[in-house]
Amino acid sequence: MSAESNTPSLAASVHCGGGDHAQDAHIARAKSPEYEASTPPRRAAPLLPGDQNLCHNWRDRVTYQVLSLYNLLKIRPDLSQFDNYISRQAAKRVGAVVQRYSWSAADDPSVIAHYAHVRLTVDFNGLVEDVVAMAIDSMPGDADLILGFAWIRRHDGNHNWSDGRFYLHTEAQSSYLEPLP
Repeated sequence: MSAESNTPSLAASVHCGGGDHAQDAHIARAKSPEYEASTPPRRAAPLLPGDQNLCHNWRDRVTYQVLSLYNLLKIRPDLSQFDNYISRQAAKRVGAVVQRYSWSAADDPSVIAHYAHVRLTVDFNGLVEDVVAMAIDSMPGDADLILGFAWIRRHDGNHNWSDGRFYLHTEAQSSYLEPLP
């Protein structure tokens, strides 16, 4: 414990060697009810405009390239996001169709500020699908389109770590995407 506060100090948690009982005492203090009450719950945060820190580091995410009406889109599958997101500039570039406009969420910070739900047709290397996404101003990294958990689950998407490909499966066909260098 640090002298200034009732929270455990980080220095107290660094112990080397076997049989160190101070480390066990630190773990017991760290899991006390008052410490857990001050710890925020662990869950995926929604994508916020201007957010450059998706989960750990957005630079570690693999980016893929797809076609939408002869326009290239850089996509990034992201299981920490439930919905699909597209940059407003990319939505205009590919001529995405507006499904519905958003209501003003200025008073509610928990709602992601977006302009509209848009629908676009995307060619995932032979697997042509309609994608509904929320158009927002700022996207992390170089991605134009982020595929969220719901879409990935519906298409049985998975990343193969040995070859870097992202595999998609539907009842009718399967496809894969090659990662960008």
